[in-house]
Amino acid sequence: MTWSFQGTGLVGFLVAKGAAPVGRDKPKDAYDIVWLLENWPGGPEAAAATVRAIRLLERDDVSELMGRLVTEFSALDLSDPARSSA
Repeated sequence: MTWSFQGTGLVGFLVAKGAAPVGRDKPKDAYDIVWLLENWPGGPEAAAATVRAIRLLERDDVSELMGRLVTEFSALDLSDPARSSA
């Protein structure tokens, strides 16, 4: 049996998750981002290079959501996976 499905790349995943910490406040969203970046082949530096090479960053909506990630991960107590949802 063969299955076929569409997936997303790194930027698409980060954009979707970039909206999540602000809109949903679910600790798992931050954990998912950290896990992916730490396990990306070559680590976070290679993931950053991959993101920079993709032209989607030129889109205003993508740039805005990626900016949210910068804000959410700018301090340990913002998107901390252990943070309370209260």
